Amino acid sequence: MKIRASVILILVCLLVDDLIAYGLYPDPTFKGYGFISHLTFLALMFVLYDQPWKTRILSGLLCGLVSDFFFTDSFPLYALIYPSLIYIAGLAKEWIKESALKRFLWFLLLLILLDLIPYCTFAMMDPYQVPFGVWICHRGILTWLINGLMILLFQYIFDVMDRYYTIRRHRISAQEKKIYKRLRLSRK
Repeated sequence: MKIRASVILILVCLLVDDLIAYGLYPDPTFKGYGFISHLTFLALMFVLYDQPWKTRILSGLLCGLVSDFFFTDSFPLYALIYPSLIYIAGLAKEWIKESALKRFLWFLLLLILLDLIPYCTFAMMDPYQVPFGVWICHRGILTWLINGLMILLFQYIFDVMDRYYTIRRHRISAQEKKIYKRLRLSRK
């Protein structure tokens, strides 16, 4: 995917995450059920997992900083978590390219870590943190289920885009070969 399209996708996902967070605000008392959207993180993983490690870390850091400054109140937390998990996502790029199931399971594991790391961090800092069982029942399971479906949707979208760009590249190279062949024949 081209850089411009990737940046636009990540920004749109960031705005959709924000819209979902404000529109479907999860109950802070944990009386009701809710979920936390991680579209930005998923878009980052799908765009960056096969990029060089510096690109993964810097892009994750930038997105984590934007997320911390504008959408969360835990300043350095996501600026540290995003680059770490995006870097880890790229460590298994050869393994997860083999099958869609491996990619789904790997990204789902990283998504679960994205929820567990802040919970454990806040549990260590705040003595009045919600118990783990209540958190899992009221936020965790629904978050992982909905974002797992989003992983499948992103997999489908990125596979279709890869096929489209591959077909387009082959057509362009075939047209170039025809032009070169005509040029060689016209000189004889």
